[in-house]
Amino acid sequence: MDATSLIDTRADVRSGKPCFVGTRITVHDVLEYLASGMSAQEIVGDFPELTEQHIRAALEFAARHSSASGTGSPHDGYTAANNFVATSPTGSRDVTD
Repeated sequence: MDATSLIDTRADVRSGKPCFVGTRITVHDVLEYLASGMSAQEIVGDFPELTEQHIRAALEFAARHSSASGTGSPHDGYTAANNFVATSPTGSRDVTD
C-alpha cells in the first residue's frame, strides 16, 4: 500500500490543505508536531484516529512534494509566516513572529 493513499485534498476541508483520509488533521500539522520535537508515539497518543503509518505517510508526502516542486513545501500554496528566519548578506539572522 502506498503510504500517501492515506492523504487526500478536499476543497471544503481545511482550505484544501492535504489531510488524512476521514479526518481534518493536515499533513502540515503532523510535520509541525514532528519538527517541534514530538515523537510519532506522542502524536498518535494525542490523535487516536492516527497511526504510525499516518506519520510515515506525512513524511513520504513531504519528501515527494519537496523534491517534485523544489520548494520544500509539503503542499502547494502554503507559506509559513511564523518563526521565519531571514539571513542578511552579512550572515546575521533576523527572526520574525
